[in-house]
Amino acid sequence: MAEFGLTTTGFVPKTTEIVRTEMRADCADTFGASFDTSDGSAAGELIGIVAAALGEVWEVTEQLANSTDRDTATGVRLDAIGALTGTIRNAAESSTVPATLTGDPLTVIGTGFSAATASTAAVFTATEDTVLVALDAWTALTAYAEDDRVTNAANCYVCITAGTSDASGGPSTEELSITDDTVEWAWLGAGTAAVDAVLTASDSGVVVAGVRDLTVIQIPALGLLNVTNLEEATAGDVVETDGPYRVRQVEELALAGAHTAAAIRASLLELDDVVAAHVFMNLTDTTDGDGVPPHAVEALVQGGDDQEIIDLLGEEICTGIVTFGNTSGFHTDEEGTTFEVQFSRPDQILVFNRVTLTKVAATYAGDTAAVDALVAYGDIEQVIGKDVVPSSAAAALLPVKVSGVQVAGVTGVLKIVRSDAFTDVIAAPVAWASTTAYVATPGSRSVVLNDGGRAYICTTGGTSAGSGGPTGEGTAITDGSVIWRWLGADITVSTREIALLDASRITISSSSATP
Repeated sequence: MAEFGLTTTGFVPKTTEIVRTEMRADCADTFGASFDTSDGSAAGELIGIVAAALGEVWEVTEQLANSTDRDTATGVRLDAIGALTGTIRNAAESSTVPATLTGDPLTVIGTGFSAATASTAAVFTATEDTVLVALDAWTALTAYAEDDRVTNAANCYVCITAGTSDASGGPSTEELSITDDTVEWAWLGAGTAAVDAVLTASDSGVVVAGVRDLTVIQIPALGLLNVTNLEEATAGDVVETDGPYRVRQVEELALAGAHTAAAIRASLLELDDVVAAHVFMNLTDTTDGDGVPPHAVEALVQGGDDQEIIDLLGEEICTGIVTFGNTSGFHTDEEGTTFEVQFSRPDQILVFNRVTLTKVAATYAGDTAAVDALVAYGDIEQVIGKDVVPSSAAAALLPVKVSGVQVAGVTGVLKIVRSDAFTDVIAAPVAWASTTAYVATPGSRSVVLNDGGRAYICTTGGTSAGSGGPTGEGTAITDGSVIWRWLGADITVSTREIALLDASRITISSSSATP
């Protein structure tokens, strides 16, 4: 026996014909097999009327049941399902077109002004008030850039090819390509003033307005002489139909189940030994400005265990979004499927430090302790994307006391004389000399002292000036044919890099002084 109503496979309605057949069978059971329920009989006609009414009830009930099923719901019922998950049907949009209006200065173009295309009579209307602004008069022997606008011979013109104007004359016709020495102009319209205004199509959906086709002023306005469009209209759209809307509901609901970039970053930071993390997410169809491929996620992680990072990303990033990076491994999901996961480690900037300090010899903890303090500073402070600030690093060596007890710094450090940092070996500096050859060879760059004890490293080799030498705190200081960089300047680190301070690249120069 067939099942009707709500079943394990969905709602199964009774048709009007099934209801009629069942009612005839019930009459035969009640009144006997010879009871006349044929279509021409009184009982048959009554059964037909009731069956039709009950059939309509079954149809409405089916529609009600389907209204909760995204696959079968339509119209407002599909809208209601979308509203539950925040996916709203795209409304109709009107086409818009940037129009250029010309005429007399200070002419007011009010809301409701309209113009039409010459070819199809499609109407576009202004939704905001605007005012024509006087243009500068054309002048001879003047350099003009593309899109510059001028007035000449009671007309308005726009520069379409940059150049220098002629000695006399200037544009005066209504042509769309007017040569004026090396400048090329296009006519905009009559008058000495112009304004751009975005007009909206009166009808929603796709309304076309080709370049310079919007030329018919619907209602004349005193002082308005011409209208045109230098660009084609941006097409609108009709109300989103059920099919695409239904698909978008499913896609957006699936996306909502995926973790956001912020959530993935938060999860990464919870892993043991992860110091910093950035997550780059690209959900577009093209490679983005960060170099992440379409529909991909790149996690940039400092610290942590490779496999723990791979397993977390394998669990947190939804199906359809690929991972990207310079490090890879394999993750096995709950169903036993193994797949590759990629993430990135930051590019390393190897920083060389030279710190010059004065010490109290009797209490100084030693150069090794100072090196260790700088390394510890780097391990904590130099996270992904953080610039190297030489003065801040050196400050880690200065003793800090709380209630008379030292809680930071290096015992016996009296003063930081100079803190230098660069991405190459920093040699011991020598005094700057005039008209001297200096080199910028990596590993053996010239380093000099000048300007009150500041240290400078050579970034472009050459011969120094006859006097003066590098001064100030710049990163590209010219001295004759030599270019110097102040070694106290910050080292810029990008969001994909990390600066590393290592004991093998740190030099401490200490000298004794009396406190």
